[in-house]
Amino acid sequence: MTVDDAYSLQITVARFRVERGEAVAGFKVGCISPVMQAQLGLDRPVFGHVFATEIHGSGVVLDPDEFDGLAIEGEFAARIARDIPDADWLKAHPEEAISSAFAVLELHNYVFRHTPHDAQKLIGNNAIHAGVVVPLSELALTNPSALLDASIRMSRNGAPLATRCSNTWSESRRLLYTT
Repeated sequence: MTVDDAYSLQITVARFRVERGEAVAGFKVGCISPVMQAQLGLDRPVFGHVFATEIHGSGVVLDPDEFDGLAIEGEFAARIARDIPDADWLKAHPEEAISSAFAVLELHNYVFRHTPHDAQKLIGNNAIHAGVVVPLSELALTNPSALLDASIRMSRNGAPLATRCSNTWSESRRLLYTT
């Protein structure tokens, strides 16, 4: 299977989910570091679909058995303020592109059926995305570069699991907690 084949599979499954009534709420981007891309034989990040049925509010109680190899990672999410015509426009107008940004917990079905792990398995499996836990409210983002010094603290039943500052993150922090 090629990377194009894997995206075709992912998009076909997404189309089937939409046809059965699920709404696409957004997209996730992964494998952003050159190190992770090199490990998977990629020359760019990957994307996956986020469905409205996979979005959970902060404080939700989730059953780990409802996932396949549940893994959780702290991430930042952004709400896009308007259509972005191209990368040059985005570079010139970052303050107009994003209406809010916030910390989330991304949920993964952390399963690769065969080794080695490769981009095709990751992409075909919707970038292993299984959901997201979002804050109950979002703050407007007036300075996108402020996220460079932001941090995320993840806890389980009040006990800290991990804290990371975004300017020190690398792909090595991807798997922060697994059940």
